[in-house]
Parts: sequence; structure tokens; C-alpha cells
Amino acid sequence: MTKVTANTLLTLLVGIVLMLPGASAAGEACHDYLSRGIQLYEDMQFDEALVQLGLAIEQEAACTDQELVTLHLYSARIHIVLGQRDKALESMKSALRIDPYLSMDPVTTSPKVYEILNQARDELKREQETVVEPVPPPAGKKKSGRRIGAWTTAGVAGASAVGGGAMLAMAFSENSQQEDAADEEDWDARDTHWQNTQTYSYVSYGLFGAAAVATGVSIYLFMTSGDSASLEVSGVRFSAAPVVDGGHAGVVLQFRF
Repeated sequence: MTKVTANTLLTLLVGIVLMLPGASAAGEACHDYLSRGIQLYEDMQFDEALVQLGLAIEQEAACTDQELVTLHLYSARIHIVLGQRDKALESMKSALRIDPYLSMDPVTTSPKVYEILNQARDELKREQETVVEPVPPPAGKKKSGRRIGAWTTAGVAGASAVGGGAMLAMAFSENSQQEDAADEEDWDARDTHWQNTQTYSYVSYGLFGAAAVATGVSIYLFMTSGDSASLEVSGVRFSAAPVVDGGHAGVVLQFRF
């Protein structure tokens, strides 16, 4: 009784595919080379089989994914027989890249082939998990960027402080006019000035708060950039310089009137 192996069935399936109508010339060439390669493998003519499989791989664009997986699997098997482990591993990786879920029966599969399959799967997994660390920007460029940001936020702080002072002055002016209107019993004018006083006061508080936040950010940026900062607003000079003493970092603040 003739024993039908899985390889023989695969050869028959490839032959059936070759008989399907409508196949392109390149596709037929891929099928032909694959079929001859499998047959030569069965006949233990391994070198000649590799040649045919190589010619089939050259028709890669015309081959189906399943045909490519089969090509690489047979190439891996032949390289194992010829003692070419590295080449067998690369062929198995190529098969797994096309079909990541490729599996073999450990009972019917040669231990060496099964071992190469698992090794190839493990190596591909490690390659996919490898994370390329981003290259940090040069220290000089990073510090330069921080200095620019520090000066920008310092300018915002100064402008906010000046704006807050102007709004507060207008609030005092409106409050004074409110009191004058109350003395004259001009209640409509009093209400108008009172509302303006509230509005200007709230705006000044917001601007002073923004100035405080921007000042803090500016100081931090100057500390981390290794530079010093100075700012003059309405005759008041403010300066900040980072210092490092005994492993502790800090900042020196100075106000000059």
C-alpha cells in the first residue's frame, strides 16, 4: 500500500493550482518552480531544489502568500539538512513575517525544524519589542531654547504687571469719582463708577496673578538654563540668578529701587 505523506499532498495541490485557468505567465512560473523544488526535495536533490526555490522566490510578486510561506519553509528545511543553520533561521523568519501564526505539529515535524521555528519566532518577537531611544537634543540647543522661553515669560510678567498697575490706578480713579457722585447724590453716575471700579479691580487682580505665574516660570527656566535674568518695571529692577551649592540648586532674587 502506497503511503501518502503531507509533502506529497502539497505537491499535488500545487499541481492542481497550476491547472487553474487564467493564471498569469509569472504566476505559472512561480508555481512551476515551487512544484519542481518540492519534487527535488522529495528526491533528496537538495542543491537542485534550492535553485528551483530560489527561482520561484524571484517571482515573488506573482506568488500568493501561502506559496511564499511554502517556499521559505522548504528552503529552511533544506538549509537544515545541509547544516546551514543561519540560512535556515532567516528562511524561517521570512515565512513567519508573512504568516505570524505559522505552526507545526511537534510530533510529526523534525525536531531540528521545530527548534528553528521556535527560535525564529522568539527572535522576531525580540526585534519587534526593541524600542529605539530618541536622541536627546544637544545640551547647548536645549539651554538656548530655555533662555528664549525665560526671556519671553519675563516679558509677559513685566507686561502683565504694568497692565495690572494701570488697571488698579483706573480702579482708584473710578472709586474716587464714585465717592464724588455720592456726595453730589448723583446715584446713576455713582452706580456707573462703582461698576467700573469693580471691573478694573478684577482685571488688575488677574493681571497681577498672571505676572506672578509668568515670573515663577521665568525663574525656573533661567535656573535650568544656567543663565541669569534681570527685568526693570516702572523703575524697579528685578534680577534672578541660579546657584548650585553643595549639590543643592537655588536662585538668588534681588530687587533694586
